[in-house]
Amino acid sequence: QLGSIVGWGLLAAGVLMIVFYLPWVAKFGVDRAPAHDEAKWIPRRRKSWIITAAISAVALAVLGWKGMPGVEFDSKIMRPRNSTAMEGFERMREKFPDKDPRLLRLVVKAPDDATMLARLNEAQARLSAAVKDGVLMESSLPAAWWPDPAKQKENRPVLLAIARDAPRLLAAADATGFTEEGTALGRQILGFLEKAEPGFYPTSPAAREIMRLFLQRDEKGGGLVLGSVLPDPSVDPLTPGYPRLRALNAEGIWLSGWSLFKPAIAGLVKDDMTRMLLPMGALLLVMMFIIFRRIRDVALALFTMVISILVLLAAMTLFGLKWNFVNLMATPLLLGTGIDYAIHVTLTLKRTGMCFKELWNGTGKALLFCGASNVIGFGSLIFSSSDALVSLGQVAVIGILLSMAFSIFLLPGWHARDLDR
Repeated sequence: QLGSIVGWGLLAAGVLMIVFYLPWVAKFGVDRAPAHDEAKWIPRRRKSWIITAAISAVALAVLGWKGMPGVEFDSKIMRPRNSTAMEGFERMREKFPDKDPRLLRLVVKAPDDATMLARLNEAQARLSAAVKDGVLMESSLPAAWWPDPAKQKENRPVLLAIARDAPRLLAAADATGFTEEGTALGRQILGFLEKAEPGFYPTSPAAREIMRLFLQRDEKGGGLVLGSVLPDPSVDPLTPGYPRLRALNAEGIWLSGWSLFKPAIAGLVKDDMTRMLLPMGALLLVMMFIIFRRIRDVALALFTMVISILVLLAAMTLFGLKWNFVNLMATPLLLGTGIDYAIHVTLTLKRTGMCFKELWNGTGKALLFCGASNVIGFGSLIFSSSDALVSLGQVAVIGILLSMAFSIFLLPGWHARDLDR
């Protein structure tokens, strides 16, 4: 949705500028102010390469010292910063903690009772094998709570015999000294055993209230059963042994838990980034070759993008920022913006004959204000109540500033072929 909104928005803006704004400006004209600033402070060829080398060395040193930015695919980043409800929820978790923070849930789902029984048996077999192989430390699955008509039919004669013997049993209880209140529950159970039919499932509100914590049955059969497993540390979702834990999954049998969120999302994000960035990179290359028609110009534009990404990674590491599934969405924006700035600067240099004065007093200032407006827009996300949006704003602001600075202040010097220009 974000990509669609940005794409259609840029398309609409482009049509508006070309179809309406440009003809209006051409018709009524604009006052061209003379260029007074000589732009001598924009580094020329040798100085720009020296500055680039110094910045790259510092960025590489930071990455070598502290490493690449971490990756955080945790549900916590989606939580609001200041929320009374969330604070109350956290207090409840402190007062009623899980048995073990590594505990995972096993969900068994089936459309009917026969399928549910088959899947419960399969799940039990998988859990037993996993415990034996050292994949799980322990497991629990309330499979016996699901009604089994065959076993109920087998047990029915015994239960009927007990129900018919109710008078003697209750009389013995009375003789022992039990009061009427003390035998009330027993009377109800014995009376119900005589009427229960095979395929019986508890229907009382009290029974449903207890059983809904780990079992849910549809009116026509089938439903959900919830178990729990404690994985061995060697197969934790964040370890290389994680595929052994995933082997517990089958049709209608799934492991579930927040600790599985990161590896699941990480795989999806990796696939999405590959499917997204490769076509995007190919289109950008084709577009730049069509625009520049020179390999050197294309290479310098790509070099601008590479340097921007390198310094962005170093800045993220230095400031303790991490990648997550929200700020990763800024990557295509940063790549596109960096190439956009480089295209404007390169075309202006070609048009003006490598005149830095014309570049700065025209395209340079325009790109500077354009980048500033983008920074203001994304910078407003820093005041968001969501950590995810804050991280998106931080990464976008840093990336846009770097792309803008390298394109305006260093790219012209890379293009210059002699010191006089």
